[in-house]
Amino acid sequence: LRTTGNLPVGAANAAIKVAPFQEDLFSGSLKYDGGTDRIYVRATGIYNIQWSAQFQNTDTALHDSYMWLRMGGADIVGSTIISSIPNSHGGVPGHTLTSCNYYLNIPANTYLELYFAADSTQVSLQAYAATAFCPSAAAGSQ
Repeated sequence: LRTTGNLPVGAANAAIKVAPFQEDLFSGSLKYDGGTDRIYVRATGIYNIQWSAQFQNTDTALHDSYMWLRMGGADIVGSTIISSIPNSHGGVPGHTLTSCNYYLNIPANTYLELYFAADSTQVSLQAYAATAFCPSAAAGSQ
């Protein structure tokens, strides 16, 4: 899944659900529900769940971001990835790309959700428009 919109942090250290799209990428055992932003698993199995996120920091101080998975509405213990986002320098925001793979044994009829938080409201998941020398960049993918 790929999210191309920007997702700002409304409050420091508050969980924000990442709303993916492109449900056409799902088939067979996985189904995306756009009304709840949940990924439903139809068949029990071991799944490789992958995501990446491109963060931007407009502050002159370094900040941390946190991303994790929830399964069936409960946080998955040990799933949090913490990334330090470089500070703004010379008027240019700091950027970092973080990603993770999880191998999870998931029972049928369970749903997954991806969440993030940051320790500053000057941090966001950020998408970028195409330029003369490169294509656009998505804020993240799952």
